[in-house]
Amino acid sequence: MQTRRVLLVATVSCLALLTVGWAFLRVAPEVTLEFSQAQLQEQLAPKFPTQRCMLTACIELRGPKIALQDGSDKVGIETNFVATFGTRSMPGSARLEGKPNYEQATGKFFLREVNVIEFNMSGNAPDFNEVVKVRGPVVMAAIMNNIPLYSVNSHPKYGAIANHTLRSVQVVGGKLQVVFVNPLLLLKF
Repeated sequence: MQTRRVLLVATVSCLALLTVGWAFLRVAPEVTLEFSQAQLQEQLAPKFPTQRCMLTACIELRGPKIALQDGSDKVGIETNFVATFGTRSMPGSARLEGKPNYEQATGKFFLREVNVIEFNMSGNAPDFNEVVKVRGPVVMAAIMNNIPLYSVNSHPKYGAIANHTLRSVQVVGGKLQVVFVNPLLLLKF
C-alpha cells in the first residue's frame, strides 16, 4: 500500500512538472530572426560547385541562387548543373525547393523534402539524356539535403540562440523569418 502511494505521488508530481513546463513553453517569449535572400546566398555560395557521383556518372551543381516566395514555408534554389558519364557531359539547369529544417545541435538549417520543380538539359545524347532525367533529380535532392543552407551559430549576434527551440519558419516580406522560443529569457536583441 505504501509503495502504491509513493508511485501515485511520483506520477502526479511528474505530470504536474510536465504540465507546468508545457504551459511555460506555450507562453514563453519568442525571438524572431530574419535572414534576407542575400544573407542566405552569402552562406550558401561558397559550398558550390559540389558534386555527387555514382560509379562513372556524376552530377555537379553550380552557381545556386536562392529564391524566397512570400507566405511560403519553402526555400527555392535555381542552379546550373553538369551531368557527366565517362567522357560525355551535358549542361543543364534546375529549380528545386525544400523546407528549411533546423538542427538544434548544430545550429544549421538544411533543406528537407527537396523536390526538383524544373529540370532542363541541352545536348545531343538521347540515351544519356533519359538516364539523367530519371536519376538527376534524385541526386540533386540528395546533394541539397546535405548542404547547410544557413548556420545560426556563425552569426555573432544570433549564435547564442542556436540551442533554443524552433517555433516556425516562413518567408515574410522577402526574408526567411525564423521564430525561436526563448524560455530562459536570457536573449535580448
